[in-house]
Amino acid sequence: MDWSAFTLDVLAPVADRIEERVLGTYHLRADDTGMRVLDRDHPAGVRIPGRRDGRFRAHVTARSEGT
Repeated sequence: MDWSAFTLDVLAPVADRIEERVLGTYHLRADDTGMRVLDRDHPAGVRIPGRRDGRFRAHVTARSEGT
């Protein structure tokens, strides 16, 4: 079984609903915050050398009045 194709088929309605809600909003605010990537195996949990930082993205919407 092709799990990636299966997953896309299952999640397609969710993605469609998210797109519908986002594009139908009055106001969309996004935040892109960087985070350090840590090495779980290092005793001090230091950043993994040569790796990029991780990203945390949040999106907040506000509906227009009357909806």
